[in-house]
Amino acid sequence: MACETPKSFEECLEGAEGGDVSDQTELGLMYLEGAGGAPRDTALAAAWLRKASDAGEPKAIYNLSYMLSAGLGVPRDPAGSMRLLEKAAEAGYPPAEQNMATLHVLGEQVPRDIAKALMWYRRASDHGDLIAMYQMGLLHLQGAGGMPEDPALAAECFRRASRGRLVDAQYNLALMCLRGHGTPRDPEEAARLFYEAASRGNPQAQYSLAAMYESGEGVPARDLSKAFFWHMEAARAGVVPAQREAGYMLLAGLGTAPDAGGAAPWLLKAAEAGDGTAAFLLGLMHEAGDGVAADRLASFRWFGAAAAKGDAEAAFRAAAVCLEVHETPDVQDAPGRPDVQFDMGFREATGIREGAGNREGAGTGEGAGNREGAGSGEGAGGDAGVDGPGTSVGPAGPAGADAPGVKGGLAGPEAAAEPDVSDGPGTPPVSEVPEATDSQDGQAWQASPGGATASGVSVCQGVLTGPEGTVAAGAASSPPRTGGAGGQHGGPGGEPAPREAVPYLELAVAKGHVKAMAALAAVLWAGEIAPRDPQRAMGLWGKAADLGDPDARFAYAERILESPPDRPSVDRAISYLKELAEAGYQGASEMLGEC
Repeated sequence: MACETPKSFEECLEGAEGGDVSDQTELGLMYLEGAGGAPRDTALAAAWLRKASDAGEPKAIYNLSYMLSAGLGVPRDPAGSMRLLEKAAEAGYPPAEQNMATLHVLGEQVPRDIAKALMWYRRASDHGDLIAMYQMGLLHLQGAGGMPEDPALAAECFRRASRGRLVDAQYNLALMCLRGHGTPRDPEEAARLFYEAASRGNPQAQYSLAAMYESGEGVPARDLSKAFFWHMEAARAGVVPAQREAGYMLLAGLGTAPDAGGAAPWLLKAAEAGDGTAAFLLGLMHEAGDGVAADRLASFRWFGAAAAKGDAEAAFRAAAVCLEVHETPDVQDAPGRPDVQFDMGFREATGIREGAGNREGAGTGEGAGNREGAGSGEGAGGDAGVDGPGTSVGPAGPAGADAPGVKGGLAGPEAAAEPDVSDGPGTPPVSEVPEATDSQDGQAWQASPGGATASGVSVCQGVLTGPEGTVAAGAASSPPRTGGAGGQHGGPGGEPAPREAVPYLELAVAKGHVKAMAALAAVLWAGEIAPRDPQRAMGLWGKAADLGDPDARFAYAERILESPPDRPSVDRAISYLKELAEAGYQGASEMLGEC
């Protein structure tokens, strides 16, 4: 009689000693895993599995192959392991078939052969192995090994695996439905699939679902409270962009009550993982003392960290700290991304005259709500590759009663209690996620199934998961050490020195930041913290003036009228002053009168 799951160790031992090969197999696995009341004894495990293997039991052959590969209870024998693995696969044991496919994809112990890999994946999937069907979809999606890409066939593979509730297949199929890639574009179907995967613990699906709630496509209505809920679920699972978004929503009071103190730990997690927007927001918070201690140096360092990610507004603000110009923004008042509302001027530090009510909002940095694509964690962006996954796949790990990794339906951890997210039967509560890019936020195909393969690893692992680990709530913000000159700060007590502003201004100018152009022009004109360069200064003022910056227009006009070079330049300066005077810019009318 075959050993059923409820059978005890004693019952399996009795059956095994009586010659039942199924009981011998299960007894060997009990000894191997130290399960079911059996002591862990790899030598006994190998002995019982060998008995069953000699009798032709595929499951025993497969697991003995694993033990020979790992040297558990027997001398390590890779060649013997491979022979047994192939024997189990030829006998139609799905985990063995899947592992043979994986080895052919990786080119380990056998020549790399995608055609043979597809053959073995197909055989395993025909025998009910969902992960094999999923991996076959990845190969067709990516056109691995020189084979042509076939997104339609990939979508069908993911669809079949999704019917078996494989969460990563649901996630990939959702992306394809959302983008219309390999299947007609269907945001509602994408929504349903994202929701199923998110409800079963897939962090990337949770993040994608949150972004869909924010945009509102595919759902009856936009719902920021549900967006916040799913961002928090993904954030707790370590998805860095979700940590940033959860922090921003807490900070701005979007979908939840404003809570700057609660926002800080999430933004800190994301910033320490390298998220530039989270670093920028922490800089604002330290600048304002909002939810964290007011700390000028911490503000500078976080702005510097964001600037290192290419954020022009952050670079501009880091320069502002160096030049000791402070205008504290109110983050809570920002309806979209905060930095579009704020401006940091350099008139006081650089001699540009102060205007009244004439500053334009600075907003050239990357925005917290301006995602480049939802559904990403570390390493996301673009399709996951199957070449060189970085983890070698040996013959299979110990199998349970069902195919390893499939037992239990591959469900992720149960989602925490959530608000009511269904708007009626069959109506998924989601909407569209922006197109993916190669950025940190870009959605990428899920390349590792929600559970391991039979060998404990899978082809193309870990493409989407963010860094693991947590930071205790309320932890103090400890920004990276940055310096505009690339080293130690030049001011007293580690304070940033004025000269450190120049590299930050140059970075912001290179990104097209108009206010930084005007500020750098003033620095170059003055020649105190950088070599004096009147010609470049006038060029920067002129460019910023052409782009509509009132301070640059005033400074340009003032310099031109001090020593007129030619009539066209004077006419241009007077034209600027007239526009500024009409707008009520302080000092423009007086200068125009002097003309």
